[in-house]
Amino acid sequence: MKKAIIVILPIMFTAQACNFLFGDIYGEQASGTRGVMVSVDSGDTWADANKINPNKSLSGAQVMRFHIEEGASENILAATLNAGLYGSDDKAETWTQLLPGYSAYDVHINPINHDEIYTSGSKGGLPAVMKSADRGGTWTRIYSAPTKGIAVEVIKFDPKNSAVIYAGLSSGTMLRSIDGGQTWKGVADLPDRIWRIALGNDAGGTIYALLREQGFRKSQDGGKTWVEVKLPDDAKRFNDIYNDDSSPSLVMVATDKGLYRSSDSGNNWAKIGLPLNPEGSNVAALTVNPDKKSQIFAAIKYTIYRSDDAGQTWKTVSLPTGRTVGAIVVDPEEPNRVYAGLR
Repeated sequence: MKKAIIVILPIMFTAQACNFLFGDIYGEQASGTRGVMVSVDSGDTWADANKINPNKSLSGAQVMRFHIEEGASENILAATLNAGLYGSDDKAETWTQLLPGYSAYDVHINPINHDEIYTSGSKGGLPAVMKSADRGGTWTRIYSAPTKGIAVEVIKFDPKNSAVIYAGLSSGTMLRSIDGGQTWKGVADLPDRIWRIALGNDAGGTIYALLREQGFRKSQDGGKTWVEVKLPDDAKRFNDIYNDDSSPSLVMVATDKGLYRSSDSGNNWAKIGLPLNPEGSNVAALTVNPDKKSQIFAAIKYTIYRSDDAGQTWKTVSLPTGRTVGAIVVDPEEPNRVYAGLR
């Protein structure tokens, strides 16, 4: 039987203004709705999906990341920078706040034990990883550090062993836990904010780290050593990464210079041409339809791009907002349903 996300709020937290560590993360002045939009026709049309009962809205939330529960795609989690962690058990028809008083950057459900939710971010101005063992009913802080103004910006389970978890800090520190988050150890000090982590499903334990402004790093020994991966153009912002579990050598990266693809684990790159956009070339979000691997979604500010032929041709749709699309995810069980998170 499919499980629904438990929406009992933990009594240990009280609603409070969330900590804005970095202000507007894109350095842009914009107006319009934030929150969540959904398409049920592969991105041809979009609708607002921000309802919070009773009579409230998620439209002011800066959505950082989504997570859809494997095997139960009606259950969606949304990590928001300014409103905490939210959950929906009806495909974003309605949302419930699961963790208030928290700046959430990323969220995942344990792929082996779906009762466990892990979210990374900051609380009280300090870096924090929070864990719920009962699907959002109660929460425990499983990582913290006494350094103000730092956030845990990304968290990722090892696809080969769910007891191994990686986390990336805005300070550039890469953390690893080998016991499901009970203890953490620093495995790398990289020169910039760790914005995204991708873990290759290969025997060598390849790890990709996307640094916000200092480029792309790769480790092929589980994080012991790192090399810089050069892209064809001199990008200044690195926004998103896609790595295919079924084909670990395929990597795609979204930057302020456009979209790039490598079929050999980052050794060689090709730029994927996108239609000209008056808003520029800063591709803020990227994903691939897990059911149709030739279908790519990307976003430049509030314009959604869709390619059905692996990037040869594109269709574009502009959303009714001036905000930036920073997260896109496709429902793996209903592949025409796509969610966009606005910041």
